[in-house]
Amino acid sequence: MGEDTFRPPYYHRNTMSEFMGNIAGTYDAKEKGFIPGASSLHSCMSGHGPEAEVFEKASNAELKPAFIGKDSLAFMFETCFMMKLT
Repeated sequence: MGEDTFRPPYYHRNTMSEFMGNIAGTYDAKEKGFIPGASSLHSCMSGHGPEAEVFEKASNAELKPAFIGKDSLAFMFETCFMMKLT
């Protein structure tokens, strides 16, 4: 791939804790298994990212404007603090 080619982020770590939830439809980074009502917690410095198939599809897609998220609703709560599940 050339230097001017966009590659979506793959597995990464960051200093923030992220709590994500899928309310409706398909979440674009996790097309399989992350059904409406599902949620995930990524504690700070834990590796996370899109599914491998989603990464490959996005990496090889034609670079043009595209509408994503039709009939979908997801959220992310991000904080610099560690979250404790209860």
